[in-house]
Amino acid sequence: MQAKPSTSKEQSKNSSPRADIVKLIIFSLISFVFIMVFNFYPPAKQFIVQLGENVQNSGWYGPLLLACINGFIAIPFALPFVIFETVLAICIKDYYLAVGMSLLGKIIGFHICFFLGRGCLRRSVRHKLQGQRFFLGIEAMLEKKPIKTQIMTRLINIPFFVKNYGLAIPEPITYKRYMIAAVIAATPVSFLEIFLYKRVGDLKSLFAPKAASERIFEYGMLTL
Repeated sequence: MQAKPSTSKEQSKNSSPRADIVKLIIFSLISFVFIMVFNFYPPAKQFIVQLGENVQNSGWYGPLLLACINGFIAIPFALPFVIFETVLAICIKDYYLAVGMSLLGKIIGFHICFFLGRGCLRRSVRHKLQGQRFFLGIEAMLEKKPIKTQIMTRLINIPFFVKNYGLAIPEPITYKRYMIAAVIAATPVSFLEIFLYKRVGDLKSLFAPKAASERIFEYGMLTL
């Protein structure tokens, strides 16, 4: 007897767009929740202030530790790496050193996301999106202009982890193309981020009691 082919309903259940959207929202909320915890939970605030003091007193390996936390933990697991980038910006006096550590953390994270995306996600995601016009259109654009298309995609305001993992999946993207585009897109962003975070002042003043409107604006900008 021949195996009964799967029905269209069964195929739609296996690749439900609603389930994918829910997963995307959940991962996006992780960053928001962690930022709120670090902003409003006193032990978390104290941890960040203590971390900043340790970075300032630990010489060269303090900034390196923060870059490694960003690259190996925060970026691959969709945690709010902006918290640690803020500590970098405030506690490292040299602007260009802070930018360099910011870029180093991102580059480490890019490597992990690329190899995880290729090794663990590529087959299942490609199978789920096979035949969809949107995905085929993106692959066609990446085939023609792989670097330019990736850079434009990375500058779009969508979750960071989506871009890091998603751009590792299309067939035209090699390791070299992925890293070149990622570094090109991340470099001006790091310069801008460190510049803005340094305007905060210091960590203790960031968490000091303030008027409600001032706190909402400051944390809102930091979250963005």
